[in-house]
Amino acid sequence: MTRLLSCVLAVVLAGCGSDEPRPALDAAPASSMQQAFAACQQGDLEDGIEALDAQVRQNEGDPDPLVLRGLCHWTQWDQTGDEADAERAYQDLTTAIDAIEAGQKGDTPLDRIYSYRAFVANALDGEWARTVEDLGQAVELAPGNATHAMDHGVARSYVGDTAGARRELERFLSLTDDSADAQRRVLAESLLVDLEGEPLAE
Repeated sequence: MTRLLSCVLAVVLAGCGSDEPRPALDAAPASSMQQAFAACQQGDLEDGIEALDAQVRQNEGDPDPLVLRGLCHWTQWDQTGDEADAERAYQDLTTAIDAIEAGQKGDTPLDRIYSYRAFVANALDGEWARTVEDLGQAVELAPGNATHAMDHGVARSYVGDTAGARRELERFLSLTDDSADAQRRVLAESLLVDLEGEPLAE
């Protein structure tokens, strides 16, 4: 099962949150915050993060610059492999989650922030427990999001929760159709077949 799970994980990580775009950059003219995030997306991580540092300082308690800076740090970790970058990403996303749960308004839906943090957690410790927990929060907040169901099913398979993995993968299939996401549907179906021989574990 390891080979198949590796293939599925690659698609899941590449498509994290793919039901919806990442934080939108559709305002015209672009705000300073959006310009900073655009710089990160275009590969200018140092300047983008520096500009978002200023936004975080100027907008204390606002989750939006924290989410964007966290995604920039995560992108930087992907390039450098430096654990400090992943830790910064995790802290920014955690602070953003705390702010929203305390009543602050943000542009990025809370379920997506939990989803982002889920994979940052895995980058930090190479384990799946925190990833499963955060993806569970994402599913609870947005039960109709097919991406969360797929991600949660794959993560549950990694912690040996065969019953939970099957349930979420089947739910993913029920939320999509053949034309919506053919590649991930094939992977979900393959993983379900692969899990048939696994003992059930709650």
